[in-house]
Amino acid sequence: MASLTSERLERPLQDESPPEPQTLPRLPSRRRLSMLQLIPDFSGGSSGWRHRRRSARLSVPGTEARCRRPSIAWLAPSAFLSTLVFAGPTAFLTKELLQVEGIGASVIVNSATALRGLVAIIISPFLGALSDRLGRKPILVSKAVLLVLFVAPMAFLRGDPSLRLNATLVLMVVLGLSGSMFGTLFAYCADLVLLDSNRTMNGTVATLLAVSFTPGMIIAGPFCIALHHKFGNTVMWQVLFAAGALNAVYTAFVLPESLMLDPAVGGDSPMSPASPASSPISRTRSGLQGLSLNPFIYFRLLSRRGPAGEVVADALRRTIGVLFLLYFAKWSLLGTIVIFAEARLNWHPEKATLLITTWGISQFISFHVLAIFASYMARRGFGSCERAIAWGGLISGLAGMILLIITTSGWTLFPAMGIGAVSMISYSALTAYAGKLVDAAMIGEVQSLVSLTLDLSEVAGPPLFGWVLKWGIQHENLSPWMPNISFAIGGLSVLASMAVMLTLPSLELAQARVTEEKQRTGATPLHA
Repeated sequence: MASLTSERLERPLQDESPPEPQTLPRLPSRRRLSMLQLIPDFSGGSSGWRHRRRSARLSVPGTEARCRRPSIAWLAPSAFLSTLVFAGPTAFLTKELLQVEGIGASVIVNSATALRGLVAIIISPFLGALSDRLGRKPILVSKAVLLVLFVAPMAFLRGDPSLRLNATLVLMVVLGLSGSMFGTLFAYCADLVLLDSNRTMNGTVATLLAVSFTPGMIIAGPFCIALHHKFGNTVMWQVLFAAGALNAVYTAFVLPESLMLDPAVGGDSPMSPASPASSPISRTRSGLQGLSLNPFIYFRLLSRRGPAGEVVADALRRTIGVLFLLYFAKWSLLGTIVIFAEARLNWHPEKATLLITTWGISQFISFHVLAIFASYMARRGFGSCERAIAWGGLISGLAGMILLIITTSGWTLFPAMGIGAVSMISYSALTAYAGKLVDAAMIGEVQSLVSLTLDLSEVAGPPLFGWVLKWGIQHENLSPWMPNISFAIGGLSVLASMAVMLTLPSLELAQARVTEEKQRTGATPLHA
C-alpha cells in the first residue's frame, strides 16, 4: 500500500486531469525527511496545506516521528539537561579535589578545562563541516553520550577517590571531542532563522539561552544540593548519570533535525526545512567545499582578501577581539570563583553551588528581557541595536569584576555574580552583529569562527587564572588582596574589550560600506 501511494505522488493517475498539475520532487535517499521538503511552493490555502501534508505522511511510512518541525521548543530540553548534568556538580567535584590535592586543585581542574577547549578547537571545524553534511542531530547526540561518560566514574567507581577524580578529569578532556559548547546549537538556531523570516539570530539565540541554559544553571545548584543533602554524594552523581542518559535518548529519538539533504545537489548539500526542494538554500556558495581538520581555517574570514571582503573582515576582526577579551575575563570568574569560595572562605560545596545559581538567575532575567526587547524592535521595524546591547553587557561585566576585586567577605560574591552574568548578553548581540554582515551562505562559518574564538579563550584563560589563584592564596600572608589578583586581570581584560568596542562601526554603517564595496568591485551587494 505504501509503495502504491508513493507511486501516486510521483506519477499522476492516467484518469486524473488536474487543471494545473504539479510535479513533486523525488524523495531523497537519506534519512532526514521533513514534510516541508515534500511541499512545493504553491498557493493552495490552508486546505491545500493540510491535504498535501496528509499525502506526504502517506507516501513515506514510519516518518511521522521524523517530520516534526524543528523549533526552540524541541531543542531547549536537550540544552537544559546538558547544562544540568555538567554545571550542577561543579562545586562538589572541586571540593573533593581540594581534599585530595589541596590548593593545587585550582591548577588541575583549570588545566583540564583548557585541554578540553584545545581538543574542541581541533575537532570543531571537522564537526562543523560534518554537521553541514549529516545534520546537526548526530553531533548533538554524540555530545550527549560523551556527557554521560563524563559523570559515570563519580557515579559508579568505588574505593580510592583519586581513581574517580582522575578518570573524571580525563573524561572532562575527552568531552572536548563533542566540539564547542555552543557551536552546533547555534548552527541549529541559524537554521531556524532561515526557516522563519520573522526571526532574528539575536532573538533566537537569546530565547534558547533564556529557556534552556539559564534555567539549567538556576536549577542545577539547588537540585544537586537537595540530592546531596538527603541521599549523599554517590546518589547525587547517579541521578545526574540518569539525567544524562535521558538527554541522550531524547536527543537521539525525539529532537527533530533542522537540516535535510537536498537531492537536487547530489544528496550532500543541506537545505532548510522551510525551503521547497526546487529552491534549496546553498550553504556552499561561499562556504567551504569539503571537510577540514585545520582549526584555523575559519579565520580566513578575517583576511582582507578572504571571501567576506575587506570591510566585513575589518568589522569581524573587531567583533572577535571584543568577544575574546570578554570571555577571557569571564574565565577569571567562572573558572575560579567556586575554588576561591571553598579554599579561601571555607565555604561548603552546597553554599558555593549557589554562586552558580545566582549567575543563572541573573542570566535568566537578562536574556528574557533581551528576547522581549529584540522581538519588540523587530515588530516595530526599528534599526539594529546590537552595539547598544553589547555595551550594556560590557559595563555590567566591568562592574561585577570591580566588586570581586575589592571583596574580602563572602556576601559580596553574590551581587558580583549577579551583575557579572548580565555581561553574557554581549555574546548574543555581537554574534547577531557578525551574522548580519555576511550572506546567509556564510552564517555557518561565522558561527564557527565565533565558537572557535570562545574555545581559544577557554584554552588561554583557565590555566592562567588557576595558577594566579593558587599563588595568591599561598601568599595571602603578604596581603589579604593577593587571592583577588585573578579578578583584577579579568577587569583589565574587560577594559581592553571596551577599547576595541569603541572602534566597532554601527551595523547600518558597516552594511552601507559593504554595499559600496560590492558595487565598486562588481559583486552582488549584501542583502540585495
